[in-house]
Amino acid sequence: MVFSRSHSEITGNFCRRCIRKYFKSYTLTTLFLGWWGLISFIVTPFMLLFNIVDYLRALSLPEPDIAAMDSPLAASGIVTGGDRSFKFKVIYGVIIWTIALVLLLQEAPKMLEKYAPKFNAYLHSGTPTTEADIDYRTDHLLKAFEAYGSLVGAACPEKASFKQCRAQMLNARPALDDMGIQYKAMENAWATEKRERSIPDSCKIPMDQYFSSIDGYWTTEDRALKIFASIDPDSKDSIRTALPQLQQIQAQEDGATEKLQKAAQGVSAGSPCKDY
Repeated sequence: MVFSRSHSEITGNFCRRCIRKYFKSYTLTTLFLGWWGLISFIVTPFMLLFNIVDYLRALSLPEPDIAAMDSPLAASGIVTGGDRSFKFKVIYGVIIWTIALVLLLQEAPKMLEKYAPKFNAYLHSGTPTTEADIDYRTDHLLKAFEAYGSLVGAACPEKASFKQCRAQMLNARPALDDMGIQYKAMENAWATEKRERSIPDSCKIPMDQYFSSIDGYWTTEDRALKIFASIDPDSKDSIRTALPQLQQIQAQEDGATEKLQKAAQGVSAGSPCKDY
């Protein structure tokens, strides 16, 4: 039914109970399975509307009398015994639409992130294998970069004490960890891409440099936060001992940031890597 379309109808002089039975059966089938195709997608809403209109018109019919209830149609099971079919259609309809929604939402990570971030993370967990996975990882990587940069940039204002500065720096740890998770996943995807496809050096070299610069930046920032975490903020001796390390790591941060900026330019939208 993914590649074809069928039309079915039931006609005749039916009592209200028979109409209700066929209405539930046919309308459920149309509701759950009637959308799969370009023409069907357009026609299905009208079919559902026509079914509902016909059913509402039938509600004015009287209940069948004793003679109708004892008719061959009733005895054959047309009037009774439809609960199993109805329940079955509800079950498979829910299953089909659940699968369809998962597939659709998997291709819309930004929208899903807004309403169900935990479910979105589960859908795109592991190594990226689709464009949607890459979009999800890239978006999170950029957000982690921005969050970490904002936290670190505002951590040590002029009048802040070392204790306050240290506490704010350590608050940036979750953002840095998230950055590392997204980067490692994308690096694994890139390694798979290189194994499975023939990629020209004009792309491979700058992309490798880009991932290497991200790793260098992350490693430097991780080392800086570890130094801050190792300092006792209430001990002047501990602070004094750590000052040379902090000055050294600051110089390394400047170098890692500059290297990352240059590498990012090499894999920008207009680079040979736009198709990888």
